[in-house]
Amino acid sequence: MTNFERAKLMIDAMMPIADLHVRDATAEEFVKRRLQMLTEEYGGRLLNSGRNPIDYSKITTHIAYTYRSLPAHSDWMYKALTHARKSVLAKMTGKKVRVACIGGGPGSDMLGVLKFANENNLNDKKFAFAILDREKAWNGCRKHLVDTFEGELTVSQKHISLDLANGSPWATNWDWLDADIFTFSFVLSEVWAFNEKRSVSEFVDQVIGGAGEGAIFCYVDNGGDNFIPLMEAEFDNRPDLRCIFSRDFSRLLMSYEEQSSAVEATYRTIFGQSPKLKGNVSMRVWKKI
Repeated sequence: MTNFERAKLMIDAMMPIADLHVRDATAEEFVKRRLQMLTEEYGGRLLNSGRNPIDYSKITTHIAYTYRSLPAHSDWMYKALTHARKSVLAKMTGKKVRVACIGGGPGSDMLGVLKFANENNLNDKKFAFAILDREKAWNGCRKHLVDTFEGELTVSQKHISLDLANGSPWATNWDWLDADIFTFSFVLSEVWAFNEKRSVSEFVDQVIGGAGEGAIFCYVDNGGDNFIPLMEAEFDNRPDLRCIFSRDFSRLLMSYEEQSSAVEATYRTIFGQSPKLKGNVSMRVWKKI
């Protein structure tokens, strides 16, 4: 099953729930509004230090994100892991694979890792995800994602509250630092605007410093001159990280098997726009040494 096919099943499951929560307009109309909101927020406001954090609390926003961004972001996470395949597989030799997804509320990181697992025949493993995110309401969205893997992979997840803007201690607990893999999927570009007091920088430093030897760090995010230097300032030149893969794509496409028609056939006319299919993307994979 492709990312777009899974996204279609997730949206199918969420739309009836959204119908029960909206007033004064249809769920479809609210999703269209949320899509426009996300387009505007991601289109040039991310580094505006005067902005408020994006509101991800509403199920119509979850549907909008699942339609617009989830398939692409998770495919690019899968691609990054595949570029470092040998090192990643070497960290997945145990019966349980522990993954900490920083800002992983929507499930993009999770889907990318699970696509990698399927492609590499890791069906005998148990995948335990620690999802660190500011918005607990994403839980329902991810449950629908996990449901699409029934009979394919054994998956568990737990939400851990995380607020990167307000300084230490950031997370409600730190049990997840024993993870085999740490993922950062389009999260740091959303929080650099709140790094004036170095809250984000100090969090990243504490995560890397606390991770175990051999842990894999996978970063997939917006590329370009506005974002790459911010990432490099945190990760490059650290004596405890070795870069395994590094590439910047000015126009990264999705994998050939990912066909947006799987979701657009039903929802393109209803939602009024197409899903994200390409992007200016930076990928990095490091190993803790």
